[in-house]
Amino acid sequence: MKLGKGLYISLWCSLASAQITCTTGYSCQTNSVPVFASNGGNAQVTDSIIQQSGSTVSVGGALSVSGALTTTGLISGSEFEIGGSLFAFGSAANENAFLGFAGNSALTGTGNTAIGSSALVGDTTGVDNTATGEEALEKNTTGQYNTAAGVVSLVLNTTGSSNTAVGVDAVYQNTTGNYNTGIGFGAGPLSGNLSNTTAIGAWSATYKSNTLILGGTGEYAVTVGIGLINPFSDYALDIDTTQDSNGVINGGVVVNASGGNLYLGMTEGTHKFRVDTNGVAYADGGFYSSGADFAESVAVKGKRSQYEPGDVLEIDQNAKRHLTLANHPYATLVAGIYSTKPGLLASPHHIDDESFESGEVPLAIVGIVPCKVTAENGPIAAGDLLVTSSRAGYAMKGTDRRRLVGAVVGKALEPLPVGKGAIEVLVTLQ
Repeated sequence: MKLGKGLYISLWCSLASAQITCTTGYSCQTNSVPVFASNGGNAQVTDSIIQQSGSTVSVGGALSVSGALTTTGLISGSEFEIGGSLFAFGSAANENAFLGFAGNSALTGTGNTAIGSSALVGDTTGVDNTATGEEALEKNTTGQYNTAAGVVSLVLNTTGSSNTAVGVDAVYQNTTGNYNTGIGFGAGPLSGNLSNTTAIGAWSATYKSNTLILGGTGEYAVTVGIGLINPFSDYALDIDTTQDSNGVINGGVVVNASGGNLYLGMTEGTHKFRVDTNGVAYADGGFYSSGADFAESVAVKGKRSQYEPGDVLEIDQNAKRHLTLANHPYATLVAGIYSTKPGLLASPHHIDDESFESGEVPLAIVGIVPCKVTAENGPIAAGDLLVTSSRAGYAMKGTDRRRLVGAVVGKALEPLPVGKGAIEVLVTLQ
C-alpha cells in the first residue's frame, strides 16, 4: 500500500479483522491482493478509491465511500452504502434484490425485489413482494405477494397480502386488506382493511369489499365505452352494437341472475325501477313511450306480408286466436287496428319466440293509432264513430245506429272529406 511520498507500509493478515481508513488526499490502490481484503473487516474511505485494471477490490464487511469510486475491474460485496444509506444489496440465498436506497438488511423473507428510495424499507419477513417507485410498500412488514409499481403505491400496507397497485398513489390507503387491485392515479380502496376490490381509472375508489369500480366520481367520472372510441358522455356505460363495432355484438348488457333482480335502479338511494328474474318490471312512477297505444301480438290468416299498419282487423272464426282483414260493413267480429307503433306490446309467448317476427301482428285495442278509412258512407268528421266497410281493411263512418252495437272500432280524431286515406283514430271497441 502506498501512503505519501516514498513511504511504504505493508498491511496484511494482522489487520484482517480491523477497520482500514484512507485519509483525505490519498489513494488506496494495489497491484495484487488489496490490503483491505479482510476477513469480515470494514473499509472506510473518506476520499476516493482508484482501482487499477486487473486488480480486485473485495470487502468482507461494509464498504463506505465518501468520495468517488472508480474501477475497471470487479467490486464484490453484499452491501453498498452511499451517504449513510444502503444503495444496493441482495442475497442469492434468499432471492432478495434491492437498488436505490430500497429495502433493509434485516429482512429475512425471500423473493423480494425493490427499486426506489424507501421502497420496501420496512419489510422484515415479507415474501415475494415487488416494489418499484419511491416509498412503494414502504411500511410493509409481513405482507406477502404484493406488487407495487408507482411512487407511494401501497405505501401504508403492513400485513396485507396479494395486493396489486399500478400508478402513483395506487392502493395507498390499504394496510391489512388482501386481494385488492388498483390501476391508475390514486386508484384503490378508501379503507385499510377491504378485500377483493378492484378500482380502475384515475381516482377510482372502492368503499366496501368485493366490489369493482371503473372510473372516479365527480370531476373524475368517466364514461365506459365498449366497441367504440368516442362514447356518449351522458351514459355511464356506452356499448356499440352496430356493424361498425369490433365484431357484431348481439346485445348490450347481459345479466344472468339466479336470484334477486336482473336490473335495479335507484335515485339518491331510493329504488325507482327494477326487473326481477321472471322478467317482471316494476316502476315507482310510470312508463313513457313514443308509441301511443296498447297492443296485443296476434296471429293472422295467411302471410303476414299481406297486412300493413292501419288495417282494420276482425276475428277469423275458422282458426284459433287468429285475425283477418275486415271486409264487410258493420262487422261485429271487429277486433281492432294493426298498430303502427305500439307503446306497449303484450304477448303470451316467450320474448325469444320467433312468432313475434314471423306470423303475428300488433293489434291495437286501446289508444290512438293511424287507421285506413274510406268516405264510402259519407265524409268523416272528427268525433264520428267508425265501423268496418266494404273495402277490406278499411273503416267508414257508422250512421246506422241499430247496427253500431258491437261494430264500433273507434272514434275519428281527424276528418276525411272524400276518397280514402289514413287518419288518427281513438280505438274504443264497443
